[in-house]
Amino acid sequence: MSDIAAFARGAAVAAILLAAGAASAQTVIKIGAPTVRDANEVWMNTFKAEVEQATGPRYRVETYPGGQLGSMPRSLDGILLGTIEATITIPEFMGGLDKRFGVISMPGVFDDPMHAYRTAQDPEFMASYWTLAEGKGVKFAGMHCPTDTNYVFRTPIASIDDFKGKKVRTFPSPIEFATLAVLGATPAPMSLDEVLPALQTGVIDASKSGMTVFTTFKYQSAARHAIRTNETMICVPAVVSKAWFDKQPADAQRAVLAAGKIADQKAQAFATGFNDKSYVDWVAGGGVLITLTPAQRADFMRRLAVVEQTALKDEPQMRAMFQIVKRVAERTRR
Repeated sequence: MSDIAAFARGAAVAAILLAAGAASAQTVIKIGAPTVRDANEVWMNTFKAEVEQATGPRYRVETYPGGQLGSMPRSLDGILLGTIEATITIPEFMGGLDKRFGVISMPGVFDDPMHAYRTAQDPEFMASYWTLAEGKGVKFAGMHCPTDTNYVFRTPIASIDDFKGKKVRTFPSPIEFATLAVLGATPAPMSLDEVLPALQTGVIDASKSGMTVFTTFKYQSAARHAIRTNETMICVPAVVSKAWFDKQPADAQRAVLAAGKIADQKAQAFATGFNDKSYVDWVAGGGVLITLTPAQRADFMRRLAVVEQTALKDEPQMRAMFQIVKRVAERTRR
């Protein structure tokens, strides 16, 4: 074989190897969520489809619903450590990064999930709230608001007064703790994966979440007495590792953010009907549902009016952020 032929053959082999290496150099985005068969899963599936369509074979999105990547605190740890690229969580579980995330659960700010969603998508809110943890390695890729708040109890409940003396699972934030204190209950912050076993064993008496969670995970078996309080809405950010995001090429960064926007819209559209149906499913599955009368609702919100003062009294940064949330909520109210 001549030197020229050998060189040509070597070049051809090298080209094949380089092509194979390029084909195998696919970036995998792992994204998890604490729930399953709900708006969060719609968000993940939409995100996957949009990112993969925009980036071709270079990126593959793997979705892990139902806490497969760990609890919300552990998933956030994965974001910070770089072992997970993305996750859907509850803002209050990001309080270790910045306590200001908790202000979104202040009672009485939002009328319904769509009102909360309009607020979450407002440019002023996004510029202030979405960027709170970027300096600590967490970047928002989206945010939707799928449900209003409810409580389920192991024993019958007839009114707000029945909260007294109960140990209630809630989200970890000063506002959540202050809310339960007003009601005479003891807060028990815990991640979603711990709640149902805690109800089954009597470690807690009740739990706060959305009806979409209670029906999907069939809480009727452990705590069949629900009360719809609607004092606030549950919004869920989808976040990515900023260290990972910053290493991606510009077109891929744009694809991730664009996919997040579309996923927000589709998840929120799905959530409206899904949330309404969850109340029907709760009763059909053997649950009992108490809905506050207008008078009871007015009394409930009157009692909770003190939460802003007690929770934010010595928290000037949280108070400043809450003023932004409240201002945007007023502007987006219909």
